[in-house]
Amino acid sequence: MKKQILRVNALTIVITAFVLMTGYGHHAVAAAPKLICSSAEAIACDKQQECIRGPVDLVNLPLFFEVDFGNKVVNSLTEAGEKRTSPITNVQSMDGYKIVQGTDVDTGWSMLINDRTGLMTLGITAPGEGFTIFGACVLYSEK
Repeated sequence: MKKQILRVNALTIVITAFVLMTGYGHHAVAAAPKLICSSAEAIACDKQQECIRGPVDLVNLPLFFEVDFGNKVVNSLTEAGEKRTSPITNVQSMDGYKIVQGTDVDTGWSMLINDRTGLMTLGITAPGEGFTIFGACVLYSEK
């Protein structure tokens, strides 16, 4: 478990450094039509068990996902190969953050993205379980 935590902490540092050093600033993230987000760490809780903390693949969540504001969807692929598309139901900008929310079958989710740094926090709720994910988002480029 200590190796997993160290791996997650190292990944978090690399992602944060990338976002801050590449100049993805306020206007780039705030007005982007598409973002690619990377999930660095997850906390997963089940009402029957204790919470676990570690890399997102430990709980079958995607390491990377695309936020497509134009088509109002989030697309992802888990390490287990499961393709997921979730509709975006609400997008708001408030005080330097973009708030993105959606639902998918019996699941609700809400994501907060810092316009200046791209740092992201995502909360997912489903019957009897919840996830908190930390990561970062950058502009999606098809080049």
